[in-house]
Amino acid sequence: MQEPYKILVIDDEPFIRSLFETVLSEQECTVATYGSSREGIEAACQSSFDVVITDIMMPELTGIDVLRQVKKNSPDTGVIMITGYASLETAMEALHLGADEYLQKPFQDFTGQVVPTIKKTAQRYQLANENRRLVAELDQTNNRLKKTNVEFRKMLARVSTVQQTSQLLSACGDLDTILDMFEDGLRSFDVESYAIMLDDGRDKMRVTRHMNIANADNFVISKDSVGTIAQTAYSQTPGTISDYKNDPDYMSAPIVQSDHDLDSIVVLPMVAAAEAVGAIVVCGLGADSLFDDELVNSLSIFTSTIAAPLALMKQKTTTNSGQ
Repeated sequence: MQEPYKILVIDDEPFIRSLFETVLSEQECTVATYGSSREGIEAACQSSFDVVITDIMMPELTGIDVLRQVKKNSPDTGVIMITGYASLETAMEALHLGADEYLQKPFQDFTGQVVPTIKKTAQRYQLANENRRLVAELDQTNNRLKKTNVEFRKMLARVSTVQQTSQLLSACGDLDTILDMFEDGLRSFDVESYAIMLDDGRDKMRVTRHMNIANADNFVISKDSVGTIAQTAYSQTPGTISDYKNDPDYMSAPIVQSDHDLDSIVVLPMVAAAEAVGAIVVCGLGADSLFDDELVNSLSIFTSTIAAPLALMKQKTTTNSGQ
């Protein structure tokens, strides 16, 4: 169902305003009228109209002034000028300035000629604005689809990374190879700054591998630490830590480079057989990535692929050293 045309009439003659309001209202138009050109311009700038009808000759600002202001503030609004014989040249000037039509007083056939002219102009602008709205919505939909497609492809790539890494890690017995493969996988998640921490067998975790991290050799967390970073690392649940700069372990050895202004870091525990074998501290992502729940969950799943091989390697090392 088509919306009513919204018409604004600006004319200093009460009879003219009343005529337009009465007749156009019967034509299922929404009509607002103003006797002051200044008030009419203000109304046109504050509200949305399909057509503004303005007399050319008015005591405050002329119809030309109204035309200029309306087209400047709302170029998608039609403007129709009302003119007398004496201002016909001015009406022609108005057409050159962007007016759509002009109505000449005295009106010869208001219902048969004037009203159709107004409705035709209103329909043209209403359809144009509706088309622009639909095109904008289509663009937004296409952008969402493109973004969804990119995210879907990225998700598939990450799932594939998890599967392939899991299969390859299960066949590896060398720590460096395991960590090399894991780091390659981290980069597929757009991780650009991280620290891989492994348990040293004395209830402490130390940085074994890192990327874009400062002071890595001095950063150590303990199972007995009260800090959020350590408690998360020794738990079984990943966590996004926003107040990491106040963490006691971080304060003793800040690991994020000074040019990284991060709001939060993510700590991903590596747990196998209910034992904490290490943790990944993610400190930075690519420009188009965010620490949202979906990414944290995906990283947590990926991190779990390294936990079992590391736990098995640790168990073998302990067994061999005891023999």
